[in-house]
Amino acid sequence: MLQLLNKCRKRLPTILIDPESAGGKRVMDAVISASLNPKIDPHLRLAALTLLQKRMSVIDPTTPKRLFATQQEPRFAISPKFGLDLEALHAFEVALEKYILSTLPGRADADDPPALAQTRAGLLIALLITRMGQASVRVLAAALRDLHRKPSVAGHWAWIDVQVSTGSYASTETRRIHLDPNTLIAWILAAEVREHMPTAPLAARSNVVGKHYRKQAKEFFAAFLSQLGTLNCKRPIRNLDDLCRCQAQRLCVTTMPVIASYASGSIVSSSIETSTWHRTIGYEEAVDAAGNEEAIASSVLKDVSAKGVQAENSYAEQLAAGDLESEGPVAELREAMRLPRAQWGQAFDQLITKYEVSGKIATSAYVVSWMQYLTTQYRYKGKPLTDGTLRYYRGLISNRLLSCLPESLENLDAEDLQEAYEDLLSDRRSPQQGVRMRIALLAFDRFLRSRIPNFPQVHVPGFEAPGAYSISARIITPAEYEEGLRLIDSGRIVFASDRLRDQTRGFWILAYRFGLRRSELIGVRVSDFSGDVMRVRRNRARSLKTSNATRLIPLLALSRDEYRWIQAWVEGARASGSEYLFFDQEPDYSALASHPVIAKINLILLKVTGDPRAHPHNLRHSTGSNNILGMLGDDLGLAEHPCAEPWMIECIGAAKRLEGQISGALHARAARGAALSMLLGHGTEMVTYEHYIHTFDLLLFFASWSGRYGRRSSGAVEYPRRKEAAQIRAMLGLASTTRLQTSDLGVLMQIASSIRPGGVSLLEKSKPRSSGSEKDDSAVEKAPQEQMISLGDLLNGDTSGVTEGRPLLQAETDAAWSLIEHLGRAIHSDREGVRNWLNIWRAGLLKGYDWSSMRLPVAREFLAMTNALLPELQLEWLHVRKVGGKIKKQRVESAAIEGLNQGSVRVRVMEPRLQQAVGSKRSRLQSVVTWCLLRILTISF
Repeated sequence: MLQLLNKCRKRLPTILIDPESAGGKRVMDAVISASLNPKIDPHLRLAALTLLQKRMSVIDPTTPKRLFATQQEPRFAISPKFGLDLEALHAFEVALEKYILSTLPGRADADDPPALAQTRAGLLIALLITRMGQASVRVLAAALRDLHRKPSVAGHWAWIDVQVSTGSYASTETRRIHLDPNTLIAWILAAEVREHMPTAPLAARSNVVGKHYRKQAKEFFAAFLSQLGTLNCKRPIRNLDDLCRCQAQRLCVTTMPVIASYASGSIVSSSIETSTWHRTIGYEEAVDAAGNEEAIASSVLKDVSAKGVQAENSYAEQLAAGDLESEGPVAELREAMRLPRAQWGQAFDQLITKYEVSGKIATSAYVVSWMQYLTTQYRYKGKPLTDGTLRYYRGLISNRLLSCLPESLENLDAEDLQEAYEDLLSDRRSPQQGVRMRIALLAFDRFLRSRIPNFPQVHVPGFEAPGAYSISARIITPAEYEEGLRLIDSGRIVFASDRLRDQTRGFWILAYRFGLRRSELIGVRVSDFSGDVMRVRRNRARSLKTSNATRLIPLLALSRDEYRWIQAWVEGARASGSEYLFFDQEPDYSALASHPVIAKINLILLKVTGDPRAHPHNLRHSTGSNNILGMLGDDLGLAEHPCAEPWMIECIGAAKRLEGQISGALHARAARGAALSMLLGHGTEMVTYEHYIHTFDLLLFFASWSGRYGRRSSGAVEYPRRKEAAQIRAMLGLASTTRLQTSDLGVLMQIASSIRPGGVSLLEKSKPRSSGSEKDDSAVEKAPQEQMISLGDLLNGDTSGVTEGRPLLQAETDAAWSLIEHLGRAIHSDREGVRNWLNIWRAGLLKGYDWSSMRLPVAREFLAMTNALLPELQLEWLHVRKVGGKIKKQRVESAAIEGLNQGSVRVRVMEPRLQQAVGSKRSRLQSVVTWCLLRILTISF
């Protein structure tokens, strides 16, 4: 510890002489920064940090509480023999290429189907590792299990989503395995003979199924290695584990350790949700993509037995378990449990009385109550828990619950509770310990729900059958974020006041750029903004989840326009004398939870994504996912990659601004992942990586395949040159003289898919969205904005006196926008034609009605003009004629207008949503349409 203190003495000269004058927070920040890359044993470093934190908390009670004595973030280490590993990997790839070119896998003879199945599966595994970077046996086993499913192909992208059973949570994670043309062909070939591969026993448990396919993957690869031996190839790779380790070494050396950790399965993460992924690449979701997915059953353990718990004897392990606390609930629990067990209940009662706070639901009281319940009431298979199990939960779980949960459970937000649980689950030292912690956390959660009414609901891995990884994986792309800003400013979103519009814009900017929690942002005070920094800290309106949530937000990471607007917004509130940005007076919890800005943010998310499930918390997930993609993708040459989408490249620019501030200004010498974790208010990188980063699969793809098709390799080590065209021909089973177009990835994917059209799901392009995800935007979307009309043009400067039908509610505004979008495209192509069309409609407009009356020749001309200018616009026709001296009205279709020979017709312009509206609501929406048409005629366009 003295070594660490001496390192930071230059920053804080008084740290050794008078630590109280330096302050606990400053001392700990300085020590953390000084120990980022220590040359001491990590266990001793963590123990020293924990001990210093305890001493500083005595000197300064405001010292932040962090979980130092935890497992280090899994970063794949460089082996001392990494040079030999890279050489072995290179030799294997040479042998693999020789095998492909000599055997023509696409023409393989099927005389021995089981042997062919083994060989093709082994080839697929080899390509998934060497070309796609998959270095986890669990992921490869999941790929074999899902061979019956069809990969999706969309333009230059091909992929398959698999569910990977994770040992540390006894739940599942979603991984998207991206495929290049060769690997796609290998998948199709292996899928054709999958019926000859042994399957797992029916109704087997998930762990048995996982074990079966892991064993199968190793056996198939061993069979494939023997095939390479028949070609007299050098075989330095001995087994599947060897190849995975060598590939992870290459990723670690040529890219960064965190990608190697993800590739090897050390980081449990979830890929961008399928619907989000399809939306961002501009393709429709396959009809059968979701229907064919198998749910991986995972047993939900309902007991809290810690049978087999090993004693943790080392000093660092005791610190990690929180069993050396000198004060606080855990220390008092330890003292109470030194008594004979018969006296534990009475001692617990005294502690509960001590920790119960009047008017608050104290967390410490409930933790002690839970320990009392486990000791005196709970039975596992009819027997009470052993003393060793109870001490394990006291030292490990109780301490971490108190570290992760807020001091009080009163008015606890669901998002804060979920993050607290995620913090605890990510704070594991081993997969086995992770399972025990999950079981105990589930028991604690059930205990709370039996005693606290309306306790917030959470969705944590393992909390629900079948234990699916339920963390939100929906993100918002930069283009969708910009579209949200345009919606706010354009008038398309109806606001009750200008202040609510400003609050919505401020929430949208700060939540997306910095990943602020909802309560942190809505409860912010004007005084929290000072210069170029926003402070996230406790105030009278709301508390923070943990001390890790107390942090600084660098406003200079915003774009120039965003920064100026936020500063003007804050200064305006300060000048008006407001204490809170979102309230006129100090709010209570219910006001924080029900602020109208949340409903507006939900509406914006729905409009920019089309996903009704999107939630403000997805903005926080977007901050982590997009910024990691931008930060690391810049090093990987993402911008030059032929598969890069525009939104991915946009992430780079925003990530550079943010990285410069959080790594350079506020958190000097911090690693990128640690700095991003600090920005989000997490105590450890693992919480950020495992729950808020959904783009690791993309980074792995770019890292593993960046050297293909003449593109530059990433890192200092070059990938071996490959005969791409020759290998693809061989995989397809084509002659060596066959010519192939290999410069266009989209063409290559089509060729690879054409060998067995039924082996893949070809996705169709979706209707162009305003998100900008399409590369071939139409000319209309590229038209200058000043040539288009907008709702703002119609609402502003209205001197015509046309007020009937003016949109007031959101549904009415949406109806107006829908009509304006139709007319705007027509105005761009034929301005004068639209004006003539509108004049014909207005000439016959009946006073007080939405119908325009026309003689038959005029109606036919009007219909022809509509079909030419506005083919998507819907018209409603009414045939009016005299029958027996009475006026008879009858609705007719547009096609029937030509066949009418008497009377006249009335027409009105419909908006699509009118078909679902009824009664007065429909009448109101129809009057909005009429108002729009009349207002357009009064402006210059």
